[in-house]
Amino acid sequence: MDKSWMGTNRIKKPYIDGVAAFIDYAVHNLLKTSNIDPRGNKQHLTMPCPCTNCLNHIDHTVEEVHLHLFSNGIDLNYTNWIKHGENYEPSISAPTPVNATPTSVNNVDFASEIPTDGPDIVEMNYRDAYDEVDEEFSTVIHPHNDNILPRVDRRDLGNESRNDYYRTDCGGIVIRKSK
Repeated sequence: MDKSWMGTNRIKKPYIDGVAAFIDYAVHNLLKTSNIDPRGNKQHLTMPCPCTNCLNHIDHTVEEVHLHLFSNGIDLNYTNWIKHGENYEPSISAPTPVNATPTSVNNVDFASEIPTDGPDIVEMNYRDAYDEVDEEFSTVIHPHNDNILPRVDRRDLGNESRNDYYRTDCGGIVIRKSK
């Protein structure tokens, strides 16, 4: 059966005639395989819709399939109409074994296509972003630097009142209370 119409414009005569021929073919095969009286009402017949939306997963009436083929177009990958009565025809090309390896490889320097400046650019961008965050953090924390006494145990504070300091859970950092 001629399938060249499938890729043509949907408003052109080849597509219109192709849809009509497809519908007739599908209905003929449906009636033949379903043992339905061919003189019966075709409006109640349903078949898989090969439009680009349904992709043969949804059955519709003949009339709906006809409308879908014009509104959505036919799935161009549906070349063996096995869901509409056509016998399966395997591909003409010779099958390639799954574990087949090529017998020759072109002498191509694959490394020449690898960008070499990528990691440096990423590192530079990371460093710039980190420096900006570091500057922001310094401006926020700077007024409080005088109150931070790193790794001081409260017992080592001498004669000063222990109530004048806060101990944090951050690695033994002691912060002097503001007065």
